[in-house]
Amino acid sequence: MSRTVFVLVLVAACAPSGWTDITLRYTFDVKFAAFLPAEAQAQAKQAISAAIPHENHVRIKSEKAYSNAGPLGMIADYGRNEFTLIDPKTKRYATVGMSEFADKLGALQKPPAIPPEAQQILRNMHFDVQSNKTGQIGLIQGIQSEENVITLTMQVPGMPGAASAIRMEIHAWLAQANEIRRVPALQELADYSARATKAMDPTQMIQKMLSQFPGMGDQMTEPLQELWKLGGNLVVKQQLAVYIPAMAQAMQLQGTVVPGLDANAPLTEVHMELADISTAAIPDSTFALPADYQQAPFEQVAQALVQASPPLPPAAPKH
Repeated sequence: MSRTVFVLVLVAACAPSGWTDITLRYTFDVKFAAFLPAEAQAQAKQAISAAIPHENHVRIKSEKAYSNAGPLGMIADYGRNEFTLIDPKTKRYATVGMSEFADKLGALQKPPAIPPEAQQILRNMHFDVQSNKTGQIGLIQGIQSEENVITLTMQVPGMPGAASAIRMEIHAWLAQANEIRRVPALQELADYSARATKAMDPTQMIQKMLSQFPGMGDQMTEPLQELWKLGGNLVVKQQLAVYIPAMAQAMQLQGTVVPGLDANAPLTEVHMELADISTAAIPDSTFALPADYQQAPFEQVAQALVQASPPLPPAAPKH
């Protein structure tokens, strides 16, 4: 999921329907496998921090929600069904309808040309998704939460065996139903989550982006639906881990010795947690455009999001 889409899912899943002002503070952290080069890890983390800050605040008042989208600010106005992107660096802004956002952003994120051989591999990849509750209960920011796990497995054609699969695990801690009823702020968040879905379904946005890769859009429908179910249930903590055991397998077959190599460890981990929830009053100025900002075409303002896209995980060491 791109950084922009992640923020949109966060805003769409957290905006409330009532009149209580709510501020949510989330923390993000990215970790790489210990055997990856330290210099490459540092460079990747620096680039990622520019796109996904360590902390993100979502401020909600009535039908509006304000959040940061990397270098830009973003206002979601569910009364008008529109997004406004704000670039403080150039003092420009752009407003676009929620129904248009996915197509316009997708047009700016054209993937590189894919060779015919790679296209065939993508078409033949097999995706499997499993979702279950672990029964684990935890207390996060005073909110009783239950752990849910979604496991997405991608089997690469021509490489039989479980070791060749790419696996992504998402551990999401969801606020329990009785907690939502107990805490007024959570109740408002839950109420608006359903309304926000009608205004914009982030899964459709992701599908449109994935449709640029042959065969992936259709196969990812079920996993995306499972992910959106989690978002609509007030995620207070989430850990995403990517496992590529084939990488370790290839090193072992080549006789490569890598200190700390563990085929069962995740290559990359992304952690998100609700660090604070406040009902302090939010000034209307939070959602107002500065007087000296100029309106600009969406493509010009949104280009900052594309340029800030985080890189792929660093490559494994070569010996």
